[in-house]
Amino acid sequence: MREAFAAVAGLEDGELASTKSVRLLTDSRSGLQLLGRGPANQTMALAAEVWRLLSAEHPRRERHRDGAPRATAAHPHPDPTPGHDSLARWGSVTLSQLRTGTSPLTRDTLHKIGPAANDECPACVEPDSAAHLLTDCPAYEAARRRRWGVDPRLVDVLGGPATKVVTFIEDVGRAEPPLDPPPP
Repeated sequence: MREAFAAVAGLEDGELASTKSVRLLTDSRSGLQLLGRGPANQTMALAAEVWRLLSAEHPRRERHRDGAPRATAAHPHPDPTPGHDSLARWGSVTLSQLRTGTSPLTRDTLHKIGPAANDECPACVEPDSAAHLLTDCPAYEAARRRRWGVDPRLVDVLGGPATKVVTFIEDVGRAEPPLDPPPP
């Protein structure tokens, strides 16, 4: 870690001014924990110097500090997705898998991991995915409209009430993985 700090501390003014972040790849858990405590809590002088140089308050970084509010306004963080603590375990796991695109309730995931010969939706034969299941499949359009209206966006469906997603999955009959039938 000392070598990495020395490399950052040794950057020229131009290089340092254009540095937006520093990534330190290390297996030193204690070193990372110490860095995570912030600039005031550093025990190594070199680490404290790196924090000082990369701080928005440093004169050479003034240009970045002045642009930060504009950047934050232009690219706000989305609201956190609602929790799903009220769901049963199956619903909670299913929602998390759909949000991460790894649900075994969709044929694209099953095709990637092996139990499905293709990624075709069992209801309409288009490529199946979380987006297809929740927002695009014509076979589930009526059930989808009852819950989310016309043409919902995936981010709104998965970021909305968790129970709506789980009851939708159950109501359209996709609560079990759409596996291929066993060979004869």
